[in-house]
Amino acid sequence: YETLRKLNNSLNEKSISLFVYLLKRYIANGEKEYAVTMSQMKSFVGIATSTTSNNEVITDILEVLTLLGLVKYEYRKVEKDKTMMFITHMSNTVRRTDV
Repeated sequence: YETLRKLNNSLNEKSISLFVYLLKRYIANGEKEYAVTMSQMKSFVGIATSTTSNNEVITDILEVLTLLGLVKYEYRKVEKDKTMMFITHMSNTVRRTDV
């Protein structure tokens, strides 16, 4: 309850939607890391997937979720010219990382 309250009070509905989407995928994957694309995340929160400027929306949300200790992610080169984002850990408890 506290996590959703803090997200609701400090962020918008896209942030909550993205958090729930990533957390559900993390749980469905046995709480192990998984790859996710920017397009998948943009589609889930209801913003245009073909517009690269919307990448900033997702990136900003991920940065705030990271500061709250809710998500950890990293980019990895998976092929010569291809980099993928991996969600490496999710939490449903707020832990401020900037204090």
